[in-house]
Amino acid sequence: MFLRVKKYDAQRAFKTLKNYSSVRRSQRKQFESIEFERVKKVLDSGVVGLLPKRDHEGRAIMFFDA
Repeated sequence: MFLRVKKYDAQRAFKTLKNYSSVRRSQRKQFESIEFERVKKVLDSGVVGLLPKRDHEGRAIMFFDA
């Protein structure tokens, strides 16, 4: 996943993996409390969604329909 996002640049992918791991450790409670069925329900509602393409750095783009 990290390699694809960073266009197979191993150094950039490793840096992203380290940052991800650091956030997961420092924000452990937030990640433990995620209920994926609830997230899926919100995404399926159409109020919040992900654009089909990613930004120039490979990040997903989320939108809110107000």
